[in-house]
Formats: sequence, structure tokens, C-alpha cells
Amino acid sequence: MRIHITGHKNIISVIGISVITALLIIFLIIPSMREIGTLKETIAQERDRLSKKLRAGKTLKKALEDYEYIQPSLPSISKLTLKRGEELDFINKIETLAEELSLEMKLDFNTELLSQKNKKETLINIPVTIQTEGKFINTLFFIERLEKNETLFLINNVRIASNVIASPRRSSFQIVSPQEQETPSGVHAEIQMITFWE
Repeated sequence: MRIHITGHKNIISVIGISVITALLIIFLIIPSMREIGTLKETIAQERDRLSKKLRAGKTLKKALEDYEYIQPSLPSISKLTLKRGEELDFINKIETLAEELSLEMKLDFNTELLSQKNKKETLINIPVTIQTEGKFINTLFFIERLEKNETLFLINNVRIASNVIASPRRSSFQIVSPQEQETPSGVHAEIQMITFWE
């Protein structure tokens, strides 16, 4: 009988150890594994969040460095744009340039676009069309001086055509002097450009 009781004790011990192991697994290891999984997800989320902050910090740092780099040149950049309220000065400057070069000029400029400026925009670009009549060389000087102006004008289209004055009708038997023949009176130019306003 002793052998039999010892066999039962061994079976009971094995069952007891198995039950204790199962209870340890159920009450300690499985909750720990769940907690480790949750911590792993939290760590991954935190790593992503910190990575985004690091990228944003680098972007902000780069933006500040760029600003510090261009800050000394901001006054000269500001000269490139036209200021709202100075529309008449702009028109007078263009007219004066045309007069200096003996050109007749017509300027098409929509000032209403300045009043429609979006508050978020720091600059607004407004198309301007200038039509001139005069000598070809003066027209070229006019365009050159527009391009060399301290204010930025983006000239995106120039059309030049010659103007011809027809001589009065004469009979085929009349002699016409070279001055009375068809002579070019100059050129007609249309300059389309963009102006930038603050």
C-alpha cells in the first residue's frame, strides 16, 4: 500500500505543480504579456510623436536659419515691390519714362484688384498692359529701362509692329518725292507685365 500512496503523492504533486504553474501563467504571465504589448504600442506611438516633433523642430530651425540669412537683405527686397496707395506714383513713373523717350503711351492697370487683396497674402500680383507708339529704338530703350527699374516688373510678353502712314493717292503719272512715299512712322508696342504689390 505504501507504493500505491507514493504513486498517488507523485500524481498529486505533479497535478499541484501543474495547477500552480497554470495559475502563475494565468494570473502573472498573461497580464504581464498584455501590459508589455500595450507598453510596446505606447512606445511606438511616442516614438512616432517624438519623430514628428524632431522633424518639425528641424524644419523650424531651418526656417529660422533661412530667415536670419535673408534678414539683412529684406530692405532691398522690399524695394522690389510696389506699395498699395502708391498707384499714382507708379503710373507717373511709367508716363515720365515714356515722355523722356518721346513715346506716346497708354497704360491699362486694374487698381480694383488691390482692394480685393486677401488678408493672408503678403503680395498680390497685378497684370499691367502698356501700349506705346514711337521710334523703334526708343521703344527698345523703354523696355530696357523697365527691366532695369529698381522695382520688379515681370515682363511676360512684348509685341512690336511697325506703323505705316500711307501717302495720299496720286495718279500713276505723278512723280513722288521720297519724303511723300509710304514711310514708317515708328512702331506700336504692347508690353504685358506683372507688377507685385504689398
